[in-house]
Amino acid sequence: MAQPQNIEIVHVGEVLDFMRTGSSIPIVVKSLDGEKLLCKLKYGMSSSLALINEWLAGNIGSALKLPVLTPKVVNISPEMPIEHLHIEVGELIDKSRGLNIAFPFLEDLQSYPIERILHSAETDRLFLLDLFLLNVDRTPKNPNVLYQQVQFYTIDYESCLLFRNCLHPFRYESNPSILKALRENPFYRPVITQSDFDDFFLALSQIDFTKMVDSIPRDWLLHYSKHPEHTRTNLIQGLHSAIRKKDDYFDIFNSLARFSPESQEERTHRIRKNRERFEIGLKDHSQ
Repeated sequence: MAQPQNIEIVHVGEVLDFMRTGSSIPIVVKSLDGEKLLCKLKYGMSSSLALINEWLAGNIGSALKLPVLTPKVVNISPEMPIEHLHIEVGELIDKSRGLNIAFPFLEDLQSYPIERILHSAETDRLFLLDLFLLNVDRTPKNPNVLYQQVQFYTIDYESCLLFRNCLHPFRYESNPSILKALRENPFYRPVITQSDFDDFFLALSQIDFTKMVDSIPRDWLLHYSKHPEHTRTNLIQGLHSAIRKKDDYFDIFNSLARFSPESQEERTHRIRKNRERFEIGLKDHSQ
């Protein structure tokens, strides 16, 4: 099927290595042009919406000039050999052939200890990005921050709830589990001001969300839903609606101070409930 005209596809030449992180198995690949990339295979991701989450979150962060890794679309052809790979990895690659998501592979990246995070205007903007995206998966135990020498990068936006909210609206501002998770974000600090919000949402308003959503490969939308163009339209409308809710987001931010950081038991319960709601919504949407 035809892809959006403004999409650039990088073609994978070979698989160099793989990594096991949780239940996923990202692979290190080299493109036909010699570029080294970290590829997250679509059938190894946490949900059928995860590709869209990573693509939009990464591109929004890049447009805001924040330290996120800019995603790329990579194609794994039917002809690329996998016989030399570990059987589990080979099977996952074989199932995921076609268009996947990848990020620049940076050598010698290390996990960034949470105690080393120094709050600054940049970390405030990273928190505002997580708040806007409703990214509930950045916690002190799982900060999803990597560093290379003196530069750090935020990663893993698979679980953002904003894009799910564009497709299946829910009242996140009254959900205490979501608010507790946002309060637990290691970038959070209560001194962020109304002026900070004004500047951040002004920058958001200058992003061409229609063009960004139009750049999502149709194959990824089909991976999520049988109605790809309906999904695309709802994402565009939902994002434009979200950037008009600056005051609502500021109210949510101000409400976070009354929440204590989420316990591990509460977090496990929240993740299970969110997944159950997502699966129910996905079944209803695909019918």
